[in-house]
Amino acid sequence: MRTKSWICLFVLIIFLFPVSMTAAQDKVVVIPLFDDDASCCACEGTLNGTRWCDNGDGTVTDLSTCLVWLKNANCTETLAGIIKADGWLEWDDATIWSSAVINGACGLSDGSTGGDWRLPTKNELYTLATGTEAVRSSTPRAIVGVESSGYWTSTTLSNKTDRAWIVDLEFGGVAGIAKFIRSYVWPVRSGN
Repeated sequence: MRTKSWICLFVLIIFLFPVSMTAAQDKVVVIPLFDDDASCCACEGTLNGTRWCDNGDGTVTDLSTCLVWLKNANCTETLAGIIKADGWLEWDDATIWSSAVINGACGLSDGSTGGDWRLPTKNELYTLATGTEAVRSSTPRAIVGVESSGYWTSTTLSNKTDRAWIVDLEFGGVAGIAKFIRSYVWPVRSGN
């Protein structure tokens, strides 16, 4: 994995010492990571702050984690036969619905296929809602449709498997709730 670190360093050097200035310069950001498991992600879309990159294909990349989020945090399309007209789903349906998100659905033109998308983990969604330039219903950043309520995570409570964690995007709090309760769904996929 050393090769990835050197590639990131090389891209960073090119970015910091450009041969010529271009109008697109503000649209490229490289986040170098130097440990052995490191990778880097770049913004080739429209930068929103220093953390968010609108990829122009229905997705937004979190440059602090390299995770790719659906730009519409409340897509209500029917997928895999699951009707999501009001945005709320029970946990089992939310899991199936998320994995059914594909290119052409929810405003996507990213080439994704079935199984690329999933529910975020508790830590992934909590980091999004509380980190630097956090996404909340009052500060959606490059995201649209962020609701001031709880969003499902894929993380089940360790001591009560009939419950899963939600992250509230109004206040950034977390709660464990019964999986039969309906909450919002916001899929994520790997950026690699």
